[in-house]
Amino acid sequence: MKPYFNLSTGNKKLVSDSDVKFLIWNLPAVTTCPYATEACKKACYARTAETVYPGCLPSRERNLNESKKSDFVEKMAETIHAYANRKNYRNAKEIRFRIHESGDFYNRTYATAWLEIAKRCADIENLTFLAYTKSFVYFDGVALPSNFQLLASIWNDTKQTQLDIVIRNGWRIYTAIPEQYIETSKEYGFTECTCENCNTCKTDCYHAGNDMIAVRLHGTEGKHVAATITEDTVMELLRRHGIVK
Repeated sequence: MKPYFNLSTGNKKLVSDSDVKFLIWNLPAVTTCPYATEACKKACYARTAETVYPGCLPSRERNLNESKKSDFVEKMAETIHAYANRKNYRNAKEIRFRIHESGDFYNRTYATAWLEIAKRCADIENLTFLAYTKSFVYFDGVALPSNFQLLASIWNDTKQTQLDIVIRNGWRIYTAIPEQYIETSKEYGFTECTCENCNTCKTDCYHAGNDMIAVRLHGTEGKHVAATITEDTVMELLRRHGIVK
């Protein structure tokens, strides 16, 4: 079976080997992120690739167009099965599918489509889907498939109404903060993600556990945002999330 979609099979952080294989689906940065905060937009590393690599944005735009078609679920499920049936994927201990290295769930229909795709791929026993998202409202009160891991991406300027959805559903959280506050975050139960190699990282976002994950703001844009964040703003984030009284 030939895949309908040409999925990315890794990058410098999602590194495949004989035991762990990655698949990635991307959309245009920022424009498909309806709940992105201002800090997130300023620090968005995904936009950089769209300006540096000429083919990047057109590829993501094609994916966006495909995602709006009525047969998207069927074609994506078939594509994933086609990759999973390849010998090197079939023999791997794990297949890790990253939904949105760039982009986010841009409406409820699209979010629901991915839940259906995960259900249709439940027969692939070594496959796990992972999505970092700020589109909390589309998953509020929704039972997630067992092969679908959701991490709530929160920032220092995430609105309280959004945090309330995360708290109500008991989702794991993932946040980016300045390097000098990483140790402080650990004191309150966060696990640090080194953001180097998702294959060997012990934080392991792809499986339940490590309910609170913090990564250092990285990239040129991230450093600019980090310069505007103080210890007070980090502590306020922890208080608003109910981690610190």
